[in-house]
Amino acid sequence: METLFYMTMGIIATVFVSYAYQKYRQHPISARGWIFFLAGLGLFLFGVAWAQISVREHEIQAAVMGIVFFSGTGVILGYLAWRQIMPVKKNKDKSTGSDAENRATPTSISANTLLFLCAILLPVALFLHSVGGVIFHPEKMTDLVVDNLISDAALPKTIKKAMVYNVQYGSDEMVLDDRVLIGISGSVDAKEWVELFDMVAPEQTRVAIAKEGVEAVNAWLDNTKDYPELEIQPGVFVSRLTDNAENVIQWIFRATLFPPYEVDSVFPHCDEAILQNYKDGIFSDDLKELIGCKPPAEYRDIIAPHAATLLKAKVSSADIPESIQLKEKIAETMTPSQMQTQKKQAQTLRNVTRFLWILPILLFIGGMVIIVTSGGSFATPACWHIALSGILSLILSFLLKCPDTLIGIMIPKLSEALPAPALGIIQNLATGLFLQVGQTLFMAAMIMVGTGLFFCILGYKDKFFR
Repeated sequence: METLFYMTMGIIATVFVSYAYQKYRQHPISARGWIFFLAGLGLFLFGVAWAQISVREHEIQAAVMGIVFFSGTGVILGYLAWRQIMPVKKNKDKSTGSDAENRATPTSISANTLLFLCAILLPVALFLHSVGGVIFHPEKMTDLVVDNLISDAALPKTIKKAMVYNVQYGSDEMVLDDRVLIGISGSVDAKEWVELFDMVAPEQTRVAIAKEGVEAVNAWLDNTKDYPELEIQPGVFVSRLTDNAENVIQWIFRATLFPPYEVDSVFPHCDEAILQNYKDGIFSDDLKELIGCKPPAEYRDIIAPHAATLLKAKVSSADIPESIQLKEKIAETMTPSQMQTQKKQAQTLRNVTRFLWILPILLFIGGMVIIVTSGGSFATPACWHIALSGILSLILSFLLKCPDTLIGIMIPKLSEALPAPALGIIQNLATGLFLQVGQTLFMAAMIMVGTGLFFCILGYKDKFFR
């Protein structure tokens, strides 16, 4: 994509230099005119390149600065160069020439209206098509979930984000209190999270579950059944947890209670009375109390077996089923008619994302047909409207490549309708989706800008190369 970007920059520079050279062959250009021209062109391209690199690094303010200061200065110098290059024409015949030929008519107004609608609608259609191409494509959606949520690289970020949002937006009735959540989210290393989940659900298992879930939802959209067909087997994870209960307790000690993750303000040291009980073999039957303070390192092996027994008992008392049929769980809260309504809405959205792009294409064809049948040139209007659509797509791609601002606006509103930990999951998914769609839209925008530039050269070839 960077190669395409810099190739387009080179094409733009070549076109402007060729134009200036053609004007130089017609009449002399002063040294001041050449200085303005070359400095303006260089600053404009430098500002665009600055903005592209800044957006890639998620520095939107730096990108705006590059456009405003460098490219803006380049445009001003370019205007001064234009005044030096183009001689002043006197006694212009206003009743003849190109001005008369391009006078607005009802036909041209209709054609340009269709082309303008195409230019505005095409970036929106491409955005929706790119989004639908990911969320309604089983393989791409699975990759999105794996890469941004459950892979070994993404899982630690997902857990920490869920914990942070649980503290910020969660209710008062939480499984863990704010003190523990803040401490764990800020102190546990990414490798430690991966090690913990490998004890219960290794990456290969998580990927398989994600793939089955995405395929089940897509299959439900294509069939006539009321509910998705998916069986979840939590019993497998419960069995792995009980088998590794002592290792899990040792992980808690190592990851949250001992150096290098020691935080006194979050996990206080055990007092002398508790340590004396440990020496006497007396342990609390409250698991949270047992692991809620930091004992000296030599006590870990003494405490771990008793804490593991408590953990196994807590898991057993939870009465977790061996398997869960997803359709049965959904049926407890949603009727078949409600699910069918949800399915129709999802199918409508899928069809919109698949076929909306046809509408701007039809508008473009309609505008071109009107222009050609009325005896006009298609190159000039195609130039401006395709370039406009490309510029709008480019702006939209820049916004999508900096998703934190967009998602930050959505999170407080979503917190009123969704569980707090789900907000972190949605943010990670939306960030990955926006970055992927922004990349696709950027490539399409560069192609449209290049195509518009080609039609501009074709439409104004007499002015460029005479």
